[in-house]
Amino acid sequence: MQVLLDKKTSIWVSASAGTGKTKVTIDRILALLLQDVEASKILAITFTNKAAAEMLQRLSDYIQKLANYNDDELVKFLEEFGLRHLFFGAEKLTKLKLKLQQLKYQQHQFKILTIHAFCQNILETYAYEANIKENFEIIDDNYAQQLLAIAKERIFANEEFKPILGELVKEYHYDYIDSIFADIIKKRTEIKYILSFYKDFNAYKKSLFAFFQIKEDADYEKNIISSFKADLDLAFLQKLAQEISLNGSDNDKKRLVNLKLLIKNFNDLDFNLFQSYFCTTKNEFRKSVVIKKVAKNITAYQEVINSFASSYNAHYTKLKQYQALDLAENIALIARLLLAHYNKLKQEENVVDYNDIILLVLNLLKDKNHKDNILYNYNFALEHILLDEAQDTSPWQWQILDLLLEEFFSTKENNQNNLARSFFIVGDEKQSIYSFQGAEHELFHRVKSKYKQKLEFIGMNMSIINLEYSYRSVADILSFVDN
Repeated sequence: MQVLLDKKTSIWVSASAGTGKTKVTIDRILALLLQDVEASKILAITFTNKAAAEMLQRLSDYIQKLANYNDDELVKFLEEFGLRHLFFGAEKLTKLKLKLQQLKYQQHQFKILTIHAFCQNILETYAYEANIKENFEIIDDNYAQQLLAIAKERIFANEEFKPILGELVKEYHYDYIDSIFADIIKKRTEIKYILSFYKDFNAYKKSLFAFFQIKEDADYEKNIISSFKADLDLAFLQKLAQEISLNGSDNDKKRLVNLKLLIKNFNDLDFNLFQSYFCTTKNEFRKSVVIKKVAKNITAYQEVINSFASSYNAHYTKLKQYQALDLAENIALIARLLLAHYNKLKQEENVVDYNDIILLVLNLLKDKNHKDNILYNYNFALEHILLDEAQDTSPWQWQILDLLLEEFFSTKENNQNNLARSFFIVGDEKQSIYSFQGAEHELFHRVKSKYKQKLEFIGMNMSIINLEYSYRSVADILSFVDN
């Protein structure tokens, strides 16, 4: 497809398994190189060292092969490849052959690497600006888990943690509390990223109240119960108990003990008392409270029961919202303590983990002065960015890409006057294997729409290409995988 070779066109490729994603990426890089784009101005990002090494090797082999072609072989290649129109005439063909010979010895300039390797290169130059020491080491996940285990032990010995633990123990089993720690450790990068948006913990807490659309209330449980109790009718409950004793079914009478407890302890009402009689084991208001024989002997029975149900649902929902907010607050406090101890351990050993690399560089690129230096003063003056396996890109990795592309298409005037610039993104959301790094399937489609709108705003188009023909799988297998 000719559009794949146009260096002025940004392209989004949706490709299914076996359709040649890597090949089209290599073809794109080669097309840019043959159209006099400097190797140092092309950045190709993929998601494993193995994939990066394979892509670099295939590109190098490709160039080596072309450099050894005679004129006839080279012309045939250009015709099949789609660039023959750029190299008509002996003089242009001679220049192309010279270009290929030069490219053979420029492999060290090819930037084909993982997102982590790209960010590591930046950090090695900008360690001071990123608030880490020079000569830092990158730890693998096994060592990170060891440091996190030590950090967890330190938290339990921390005085600040004891009241938090006390609150959690009131509501949750120790196994659940342990699972909270496990989730925090698993999602530590996302949590760290979210908390970074707030200047302090109070700001985060206020955002929680805004999210749940409730007001701050130190005595929320007491106030909710008081409001709920005001909606209940003790005389109705007493009449209901009396009628059940006289006319209730065996099941009604079996449950009567819970109703009597509710009546006896009405002044000290809580939701457990109410739920023990009026609700199912899932704490949902019963569709049928008593048999019809009992109900028909009580004035306005259904009307009162409906009002009980409505009030219960409203008040219990509000209680759960406050409890969810409390849990979210405690989780954030635990995360803050855990990450503080974890960061201290990393600082003591002068190490960073793989997720740190991404977030540290993201913060650097958010600073315009640092970003300008990174992109222009340190050989990262990029004109073309390629992203392979885009389905495995996490939200913060997409943000890094956004910041790299920001200057590409900032205004219509810039785009009309500057050099040809493009992005080339290839992926298949059905193949995502890096959800543990924060990759989200939905992002693939959301980012595609966003970039398309950005380009349309400045009067440019983004070509969307679907690769569907598989070179390595039979139709039945592909259909199974895709579905």
